[in-house]
Amino acid sequence: MEDASTHWRKSKANGDFAIHLGAGDDESGRAWSIVVRFYSALHLVQAYLLTKGDRFEAKRHQDRENAMREAPELSKGKAARCYQGYRMLKDLSEQVRYEPGFRPRREDFLSCLSNLEAVRSTVEPKLADRLPHPERPDGL
Repeated sequence: MEDASTHWRKSKANGDFAIHLGAGDDESGRAWSIVVRFYSALHLVQAYLLTKGDRFEAKRHQDRENAMREAPELSKGKAARCYQGYRMLKDLSEQVRYEPGFRPRREDFLSCLSNLEAVRSTVEPKLADRLPHPERPDGL
């Protein structure tokens, strides 16, 4: 099982790659940048969950979502944006991957950016308190 720091680095790498994919006029690149941003959020959340008391291992996406929903610091009050943003990123990334006729609109891309920021703004400060030398992924 990978440790929290490894997931943190993967989140950053995915964020950086998403910038590269989404930078051009290529519709396919922009669509896949949405998928990669979801995985940036996934690794960030996974890193945090691994820093909690029990070692957390998600076998399925649903396991991670359940853990997020059960963690008030990720799903309640102001943090509800984190859980909602994660779900929106997941849903949009699944549309890109599994719906052949789906073409993300500009609004989808912008929504993806704001949803990733909702996850980051909730999770990163918590990671900064738990990991020795966290660095801020900058994949927006």
